[in-house]
Amino acid sequence: MKVYSIVSNKGGCGKTSLAVNIAIAMHVEGQSGLIIDCDPQATATVWGQQREEDEPGTIPAQGHQIKTIIEEAESQGCDYVVIDTPPHSDQTSLAAARVADVVLIPVRPSLPDIAALSYTDDLVSLAKKREQAHVVINSAPTKGMQNDAQNAIKEIGLNLAPAQFWQRVAFSHSFNSGQGVLEYDPSGKAAAEVKRLMRWLSRL
Repeated sequence: MKVYSIVSNKGGCGKTSLAVNIAIAMHVEGQSGLIIDCDPQATATVWGQQREEDEPGTIPAQGHQIKTIIEEAESQGCDYVVIDTPPHSDQTSLAAARVADVVLIPVRPSLPDIAALSYTDDLVSLAKKREQAHVVINSAPTKGMQNDAQNAIKEIGLNLAPAQFWQRVAFSHSFNSGQGVLEYDPSGKAAAEVKRLMRWLSRL
């Protein structure tokens, strides 16, 4: 079973969107799993309630419950678990990072988001998961801003995922309908970006 933790000290960077689209990508491939929703806003849980299917399941949880839920998921034969974490909650994010096989750090290509990476870098270093941590550029509006963000991430020294997401309405429209982009518009550009990310993740 693979555990993917989505962490960032910065709010509004797209953690929940990344979490649900990873889970849906594995779901459409026939894998079984769940999303652990550690954000008090429970956005992933609300998204799950909009779905007509039971998979992937969403479970609201606090940081101290993560390990037990993962053990139970593995005992029930789950193929994956995706952990969605809240911003500004070091203990929960630390707990999620510690149990992860892969830590993904979504970041928008803006100065505040890039500046916040240093705090998340400290967190994954404390969890001893810096090698397993990868930054995913999210909601890039232009190629120029994306290139600037890539250079800044390299200067910090964090790994940069070779796949990124651009600003596309399919991400918000699919989320609002309780879907992932691979369900909402399987042949669209947003779906292609998710597929590219998943091909890379499958090799880790």
